[in-house]
Amino acid sequence: MKQGKPTLLLDIDGVLETTPSWRKPVMVDDGFPSFNPTASIALFAFLERTGSDVVLTSSHRINHTVEEWLGIFERRGIIIKNGFSKVDDTKSVAGMNRAAEIYKWAKTNRRKRFVIFDDDSSLNKLPGWVKSKWVKVNSATGLSAANIRQAIDILNNKY
Repeated sequence: MKQGKPTLLLDIDGVLETTPSWRKPVMVDDGFPSFNPTASIALFAFLERTGSDVVLTSSHRINHTVEEWLGIFERRGIIIKNGFSKVDDTKSVAGMNRAAEIYKWAKTNRRKRFVIFDDDSSLNKLPGWVKSKWVKVNSATGLSAANIRQAIDILNNKY
């Protein structure tokens, strides 16, 4: 792994929460859906290996504080040991545009090493230098070991 702590831009739906839209998700006592166990293990392994900070990009970010999010992750077996924040301080889903939010973050943090875990095809609209950091996750299966290998290659500039 190259020097300097990397940053992970993380979506939830389709990455960690993979319940098909036609099925009711299993809820945890905190009122948020459970995460796919395989995806949770993959994310935990990625964070342990890279020491990444996490920036939450999910539209769900508006519903909970940073402290509440840390608890949500912890109850699902994912301990975030380094920095944790939200991509922005938006309080409403009205007019939300994930690609634009990620691009704005990337422009502001241009010197940082980062990778994006997301299943949203709208990220295809990102400029090449940002899109090249995107690991497109299969929303039916969630985050996988193959996604983790790709992310580590991105962080090591092998892409």
